[in-house]
Amino acid sequence: MYLNKSKIALAASAMLVISSNSYATGTNDGLYAGFGVASISAEEQNKSSTELGANALVGYQFSDYISTELSVFNLGDHKELGMKGLGLSLSVKGHYPINDTLNVFAELGGKSVDLDIDEILSPIDGVGDDTLQDGRDSALFMSVGGQYRFNKRWSFVVKVASVDLDADMQMAFAQIHYRF
Repeated sequence: MYLNKSKIALAASAMLVISSNSYATGTNDGLYAGFGVASISAEEQNKSSTELGANALVGYQFSDYISTELSVFNLGDHKELGMKGLGLSLSVKGHYPINDTLNVFAELGGKSVDLDIDEILSPIDGVGDDTLQDGRDSALFMSVGGQYRFNKRWSFVVKVASVDLDADMQMAFAQIHYRF
């Protein structure tokens, strides 16, 4: 757990340094906010579950090539694993513009989730211990995706992410963003 927190602190520090350097060049593109849905697949001890989750986010695009994003999300209710949770993520995104309306990106950040585990349904390891635990769990994550701009204000984003919290999770997001 200590190692995960130090990795998240390192990632957050790097984002602040990158953000401040980008801001100093005067190449900002503005504040945006959005919401979306996610298909979240979780697996633990050969038990798996796929549920719908939701997220809301706010971000800042510093240039055509870099942005930061803060998101709150719901994991959905994974009844097969006895798991549900609410979380927060902070990330930095590197963009590559294909043309005026389409870009692809890679995202690196940290997720912290407050897990609520039903111990009756939770998977058990080989020695009889629960493998999922109640409480806060944090980990680094990586995602890749694409963004299509409908016009100056609205865009559609799809991305896939992988994160190893108490359960291994694969997430596929569909989001709408509004640029202020």
